[in-house]
Amino acid sequence: MRKLRISLVFVLAAAFLLTSALSFPQAKTKQKIDMDDCLYSILSEKDLTVRYEGYNKKFNYTMTSIIIPDMIGANGKFYKVVQIGEKALEGFQTLKKLTIGQNVQKIGKKAFYNCKNLKTVLIKTSELSKTSLGSSAFTNINPNAVISVPEDKLNVYKTLLKSKGLNETKQKVKAWKTDSSATMTSLPEQSCGFSIGDKSYQEFNEANIYDSTDTITFSAGMRLHHDMYGTWKTKTILKPDCYYDQCGTCGMVFESESLIAIHIPLTDCICFNDIFGTKSEPFDVNYFIPDDSPCKVVYHFEIPEGLSYKDGSLRVEARNQYTIDSSNYHTQISKNSITVTIDDIKNVPYYYPFDIEAYEKNIYGYELGEHETNRPPIVVIFDTELNDIASVENKVSASISYEYKGMKDTVNLVDSVIYAGSLKIENADDSGNSLQGAQFSIYNEEAVFENGSNYGILKWKKMPGSYKAGDVIKVGKGSYKIVQENAPLGYEKAYDKIVDVSISHNGSEVTVAAKDGRGNSLPVHNGTISANIVNSPGGSASANGRK
Repeated sequence: MRKLRISLVFVLAAAFLLTSALSFPQAKTKQKIDMDDCLYSILSEKDLTVRYEGYNKKFNYTMTSIIIPDMIGANGKFYKVVQIGEKALEGFQTLKKLTIGQNVQKIGKKAFYNCKNLKTVLIKTSELSKTSLGSSAFTNINPNAVISVPEDKLNVYKTLLKSKGLNETKQKVKAWKTDSSATMTSLPEQSCGFSIGDKSYQEFNEANIYDSTDTITFSAGMRLHHDMYGTWKTKTILKPDCYYDQCGTCGMVFESESLIAIHIPLTDCICFNDIFGTKSEPFDVNYFIPDDSPCKVVYHFEIPEGLSYKDGSLRVEARNQYTIDSSNYHTQISKNSITVTIDDIKNVPYYYPFDIEAYEKNIYGYELGEHETNRPPIVVIFDTELNDIASVENKVSASISYEYKGMKDTVNLVDSVIYAGSLKIENADDSGNSLQGAQFSIYNEEAVFENGSNYGILKWKKMPGSYKAGDVIKVGKGSYKIVQENAPLGYEKAYDKIVDVSISHNGSEVTVAAKDGRGNSLPVHNGTISANIVNSPGGSASANGRK
């Protein structure tokens, strides 16, 4: 019995477990695993395969139903159960129902010999053959036994099982439709989103409208539905004084605290208050069978002519946690489109297998609610900038397509729109006569976050390039400063001019407006703001705004 602890209730944005993962039982030796009092022999650490050897003989078990699983978790790994040992369940007199997992490739001699009450058998594997199914494997089981086998193997297995002991007159072999065909006929809906900025994808499903300044960042991400990671199964526990942990939200029961931890990111529970204790009577518990079927994902973006992709800016991230190396995905970038292809988004490094060391290391942080999610959205991020042909309204579209178990779907995401204006520099003397020869720099006011601070400091950032009178520069919402670097010949330099740009939109109508540093409105025509810099001949410069 563990020490009493306070069950915390906390809300998780999606789940919890990337750095805190599943805690598995430890193998007693390097070659043996004792799991639920069943013995397994490790066949290959490289391939992660084991052989099911049956129940520990020191216990006198009386269960009526046994499941030989697809996989088991031990030593922080998942092992496929690919073999059943010789005489594994020989003479198990109380056994009435048996399920053989889908990964089993070989069954030893007399594996179920003399199980006289074994009446119902489900064989999920399609890998058995004359040489891999041992002799007398099903000899002397119940004379009325019914064995269900994969539908596409019905005729082959009828002959095979008859040769291995299933030869009583009333014994039958019938077709079984696989779980995948029965439970997943369409793809589950994914959590997807598209937004502007490298952080705003934290709120995935909101439409995003953003007014640009200099660099314009886009991000689109997807978090896989938990059904695509595997399946929850139920088994009956018959051991006395068995520990259990129960989710207070959905009621699922588990044999360990680490299993309730894995349940959080792999169900729809967004909070829980766990209940724990021991039971002496038989009861059902839940366990998880991971699904290693790959899921291919393609992110696609269409960019308008008014935006230019910034070379080298594309990156793929597991939200707020780590950046994916570019060797793990494929990119196609052209003038107006960007495509990123991930061959299997369920695999490392996008999602890591459950690991006992990581779970134990971070369990305290988990209980304090520090780990927001183990299934973070996988997000594609890239930067753009306005170019000379940008219009007032610049729409960027995105979609995410994915393929899983032969099924395909595409999610068309909400469009993001960049609203831009134009700033035209005009230069004149006190009498309104146009002047030439001056050079100008333009600065944009931005919030700078220094040394990881959450508090930004407004600073002027110089925009690329040098400008002259008559030039038109694309701008977004924000404050700009026009600095005259040199005055026309015979004139004093003008003071810096502040231009505060606002862009509003109401349905299909977009309005661009601007004021100078004194609050005076500046003329705007078809989205273009006129900023007139006035120079005085000789003497002091005319004040045209705040410095």
